[in-house]
Amino acid sequence: MRVEDIGLRIIDDRPYLLRKACHGDPMRSFWFGGRPLPLCARCTTIYLSIPVGIALGLILAFIAKPSMFVVTMFFVLLVSPGVLDGLTQYWFKRRSNNLLRAYTGFLYGTGIGLGTVYIPFGVLGLL
Repeated sequence: MRVEDIGLRIIDDRPYLLRKACHGDPMRSFWFGGRPLPLCARCTTIYLSIPVGIALGLILAFIAKPSMFVVTMFFVLLVSPGVLDGLTQYWFKRRSNNLLRAYTGFLYGTGIGLGTVYIPFGVLGLL
């Protein structure tokens, strides 16, 4: 697969799993050492922030113990900016910048990590 970037052809040499996890568009990626990172800015921060969300979920589950409603609202608030940014880009063909994509990706990943830990515990009644 090849990606067009500023008139240059860049061969997609990412490992198979990374090709399935992200589009890897160089225009939407951070660059390091003159080469784009294999994941876009949003996916990079999503995957880096999931452990933050897992830690937050464990802290909430076993120390703070807020109600399931509060955690669910917190989850929705964290995930919403990433969903809105992605959907408005798709629907309105809007261009986002990498800083905004990274910020919304960080919030989204934190929310996913939180939801992955806390919500199943709450649904199963283990909290």
